[in-house]
Amino acid sequence: MSVRYQVRKVRRDGVTQRYWVAPTSEHDSAVVGVVSGDLATAESRKEQELARQILQNPSVQELLYRSLVQQYEETKSFHWQPMLFLQPYLSRGYPGAEALLVRLATEPSNQHVKGAAIYMIALSMGPRAPRLFREVADKANDEWTARVAIDQLANCLISTMKNLLGKGITPTREEILDALETLGLALQGKWGRLKDEITSVLDALNYKRSEFEKAAQGQIPDSVEKQVIDGVMSILSSEILYIDKALNVIKEWGSEYALDKLRSLLNDALPQQYRMMIIYAINEIEHRLKRNSSQ
Repeated sequence: MSVRYQVRKVRRDGVTQRYWVAPTSEHDSAVVGVVSGDLATAESRKEQELARQILQNPSVQELLYRSLVQQYEETKSFHWQPMLFLQPYLSRGYPGAEALLVRLATEPSNQHVKGAAIYMIALSMGPRAPRLFREVADKANDEWTARVAIDQLANCLISTMKNLLGKGITPTREEILDALETLGLALQGKWGRLKDEITSVLDALNYKRSEFEKAAQGQIPDSVEKQVIDGVMSILSSEILYIDKALNVIKEWGSEYALDKLRSLLNDALPQQYRMMIIYAINEIEHRLKRNSSQ
């Protein structure tokens, strides 16, 4: 007699159903179907706890991973729709869902599934999204994956700041600080050289320091500011194409640390045009600091 597995499914009305399936694709499809079906939208605490436990099961993780990779290999699409069932799990902060997405974003050789997993993290717009993007960048086995993660993190920060300033939706402090630090490190080349992503990162950092402090519900730690300013200064020193945007970010932050870093750039070897742009930025920051200190 062949071995068979018992599958347990809880319906919306609370009725538990049990049925037997063979340890084949029939079994795999049943498990994937349960996790991506009714269990994903379960409302009772009992069902949600069951979902959390199931998602942390290594065998279930492997089944979901293989199923999603296969789908993207067949469709060759970057669309996140096949992963949408993970959204409720992400909104509840289930470690199993987060770990699965990070794995999908870093392990496969297929860029379609990697890109879709990163977009899915962005779609969640959860407070842990910046940390997940950072984890993807840390574990990425190629620069393309890291760049996509950084680009999506920058876009998420832009959306977060727009929601704060336009709609009064306040993010968590950790969300803002994690995003700022990661973007600063990215500009410094921690995960490889950025390309077109530089624009979105600089746009994300181009808010007043006071606005970021409002978002973070308190002062920006010196260590985080240092990463941001050092990152922007790295662009100023190596990417002339972005000098206007980079200087705008420095002026918006307008701190003593930013001022000292700008002054260190001035030397006779610097082209006159860029030297004057930096001097104007220094003067603007100095005047602003003096004005603030006198108030």
